[in-house]
Amino acid sequence: MLSNCMKKLLIVDDEADTLYLLKGMLELHDFEVKTVSSGKNVLQTVMDYQPDVVLMDICLDPPYKGTEICMELKTNMHTQDTKVILFSAYIEKNKLNRSKEDAFIQKPFRVKELVLKIKKGF
Repeated sequence: MLSNCMKKLLIVDDEADTLYLLKGMLELHDFEVKTVSSGKNVLQTVMDYQPDVVLMDICLDPPYKGTEICMELKTNMHTQDTKVILFSAYIEKNKLNRSKEDAFIQKPFRVKELVLKIKKGF
């Protein structure tokens, strides 16, 4: 379980507006936030930045898919313990293929709900 002192988040989304809004809102809740606008090099970014949680859209610009990147993170010995929350407006949790994500959140979601989920450790 993650503690309330957890600070570092990595947000991966190909929509600039989503990145901007989430970054701003989460920083207001005292998180250190880094954003990435492509699925390219997410594994290396996670290894370098060492976030407590990766918040990632499932539907990224082709050829990248959040579910596949999540599986890559969870099967890599250097990143396997990093918590991953996948989100999407197009996929319901019960239709999600298990990619070893720690949590899923349906868009649209309330930032308050997301913050609570992160702070409680899902």
